[in-house]
Amino acid sequence: MTKTALILLNYNDAPSLLSALERGLSLRGIDLCVAVDNGSADDSLQKIIAGVQGGEPGKDASAAGSGEVYSSGRVCVIETGKNGGYGFGNNAGVRAAAKHGCDLSLIANPDVIFEEDTVKALKEAVLAGENVMAAGAVMEGRSPEECAWPLKGFREELFASGPVSRRLYKKDIYYAPSYFGEDFHRALSGKDTGRLQPVPVGAVHGSLVMVRTKEFLDLGGFDEEMFLFGEERVLGRKIAAAGGKVVLVPVKYRHAGSGTMKKIGLDAVKREKERLKSEAYYYEKYLGAGADDLKFAEAFQNVVLFETKLAARLGFL
Repeated sequence: MTKTALILLNYNDAPSLLSALERGLSLRGIDLCVAVDNGSADDSLQKIIAGVQGGEPGKDASAAGSGEVYSSGRVCVIETGKNGGYGFGNNAGVRAAAKHGCDLSLIANPDVIFEEDTVKALKEAVLAGENVMAAGAVMEGRSPEECAWPLKGFREELFASGPVSRRLYKKDIYYAPSYFGEDFHRALSGKDTGRLQPVPVGAVHGSLVMVRTKEFLDLGGFDEEMFLFGEERVLGRKIAAAGGKVVLVPVKYRHAGSGTMKKIGLDAVKREKERLKSEAYYYEKYLGAGADDLKFAEAFQNVVLFETKLAARLGFL
């Protein structure tokens, strides 16, 4: 029998984590909930442990980055010991899922809300699809092409990082709505839920993604050098290089958004700086950008940062 773990990452927001944990435990198809405290600076860890009724100390907290501090039935609590970012924390959660014998891991931000049908559809997409290693869903209020992206070359990826350039070169950067097909849109709108055909994509939004636990770890998981932003594209490239597939499934979920940014103290400008830092790393390591490309990227990013600062000063952000 296939076992599925729900991975929930926390930083300084125990109430949201505990609410997400409660929702996860109420869903059929979730066999284990892994709560990961990513080195919170407050008393989140203690609050999470207190919220897990009947918790018992973990027997093995020696594994680096995957210290199980409490467990109780369908719940285990992991302490990473530091805030290493999205990839670092979720990797620890997936390692815990593997330790508990889970075949699939549903990585979810604590501020996302989804139903049993979403879990079922994502699970079926991963298990039934040939070489499918990851599956995502469509965020409410967004189109499919805003929730999944093709993997492009250096210039296209660079232009996708700018608020103006991504609009000017939209056709060269993103999937066209027609790419997903009429059946996908009909299923997404609820008109034909009997035909939930996933569509292959390059990468899916990281706020809710189902992965094959073993394969994810075999690929090295998320790149822990990236603190925040862009991890989905790296995972997509790793999967593609291994001959696997990423798919988007025509089911929806809700995402409140920005909760993580506020908790780690990132305003619009700081958030943009962190994103551009991840972008530069991504260009060099995964796109093979040379010295001239990186100089061009730096100049381009300076323009993007100026636009962000100006927008923030004018009150648009």
